[in-house]
Amino acid sequence: MNGYDLDGTLCNNTPKRDKPFFHQNGEERKMYEEEKLHHYVNARRTELVPVKPFVVISGRSIKYLQPTIRWLEKHGLEPEAVLLMDASRTRDNMIAHKVDMCKKFNVVCYYEDDPKIAKAMTQENIIVILGEWGKR
Repeated sequence: MNGYDLDGTLCNNTPKRDKPFFHQNGEERKMYEEEKLHHYVNARRTELVPVKPFVVISGRSIKYLQPTIRWLEKHGLEPEAVLLMDASRTRDNMIAHKVDMCKKFNVVCYYEDDPKIAKAMTQENIIVILGEWGKR
């Protein structure tokens, strides 16, 4: 089984915030949330073609499952599972989520765009292909 990250790997990266979360007011947070949701449904597809069978393992919140599935269907991608996080979106939580899901689904090779996450995953004996697909 192969595993793929979404943002920066199968699609372009999520838009960056104008300023850190804790410096945003309620209206700014709401606007960013709308921008992020728009991205999750309409993101540009990268040229990376997943090798079947595959799973999608992402640091996206589980609350974005339906928009994520719509995006995958729109682009003709049919993963065995879509595994999003149900914890706060910190780097440590993303690493733990991705490592746990790779082990649970017997992922032999995982595609990732974040060097720090890739390094942590390799320390757990997971083979990671690091690339910059979503930056092109």
